[in-house]
Amino acid sequence: MPTIGDLTLATSLLDDDLVEVELAASGLSRKVTLGTLLGGSVISVYDEDDWTPTLTGSTGAPTITYTTQLGRYWRTNNRVSYRIKIVINTISGGTGTARVSLPHTVGYDEDGVVRLSGVDIGATAVHLTFGISPATAYGVFVETIDNAAIGVLSITQFAAGDTIVASGQYEI
Repeated sequence: MPTIGDLTLATSLLDDDLVEVELAASGLSRKVTLGTLLGGSVISVYDEDDWTPTLTGSTGAPTITYTTQLGRYWRTNNRVSYRIKIVINTISGGTGTARVSLPHTVGYDEDGVVRLSGVDIGATAVHLTFGISPATAYGVFVETIDNAAIGVLSITQFAAGDTIVASGQYEI
């Protein structure tokens, strides 16, 4: 396996027509599959890694310490799957819509699954999703309210001890 500085290059012959190339540097790894399959070209990008998701406000960042702050993603070509878990230790300040960072900029509108524990979402919310919009790198908490318009959670609705668990997929 050739190495230049902290860059490592590895290749694997998957079969007679497919070669996997992996580049790794500074703890990041990127895999690309190259070759031909059934007379056509196959180019596949696969990437998986951890990232540190953050909770913030759209118009003012709160001061937060975390008990847990975990993010994991898997990318195949232009599709990203993600999993997030955040547990707030302390939080103060912050204004605007609550946002959680994502590992890549979003290409299209998508909704993910979210589970909140301890968060004050109000008595009228009947459905909650983790909504993401194009050209952003964050998700927001979208609540469907009985007989009313759709709303979003404010950063002020989050408190110490609250837990956020979210997962989903999006295109980049």
